[in-house]
Amino acid sequence: MAVIETRSMKFATVIVGHLKAASYLELSVLALAVIFMISYATSSESSKPVGAPFAPKKWKFAPSAIQKLRFTIQARDVLQEAGGNLQYKDRIYILPRFDRDITIIPFKYLEELRSMPRTVLNATHAQAANLCAQYTHVDFLFHSDLLLRVVNNKLTPNLNMYVNWAQEEMNEAFHSNMPRTDDWIELDIQDKIHEVVSRMVSRVILGKAVSQNK
Repeated sequence: MAVIETRSMKFATVIVGHLKAASYLELSVLALAVIFMISYATSSESSKPVGAPFAPKKWKFAPSAIQKLRFTIQARDVLQEAGGNLQYKDRIYILPRFDRDITIIPFKYLEELRSMPRTVLNATHAQAANLCAQYTHVDFLFHSDLLLRVVNNKLTPNLNMYVNWAQEEMNEAFHSNMPRTDDWIELDIQDKIHEVVSRMVSRVILGKAVSQNK
């Protein structure tokens, strides 16, 4: 075991030495090679719907890994660019992501999709996968439709009431949590926003008494 660790350390030392001695050009070539390898390893071509093209690249010769990285950083811009492209106005097309690609489907197919059974097209499973269920502890969505039934039968019919409650709690939370001053002050805005959101969620789920209990 010690011999293996020693060899690994020597190998790592040699690699680090080569990297330190490499020129900017060599490092750039190495970086491009790594990007292409990642792009190939994360390629989702095999799951692409027949005849559905990928959305056009912003940079024509950029590898797919760059496209996927751009979606991670600038998803809104990517969606707006693809949505504004007349070439895909009434066509199915694909936006590449690292975990799984997104297939964009025009509204004209909506009724057809609605008629499909849940064994073929399951929105709950899709959303669970999108939330990385195995890491966010919502993998129960794969085995139960309880959450969907609660949303459909309890939340949606009373949505107006819940929104009003959340709005009321947000107004009260801003009034009580945000300092009122005419001077510049230092403020941890993330902590304050967290308090506001926590009160809004608590008000809707647990009631007013709990939402104001710090």
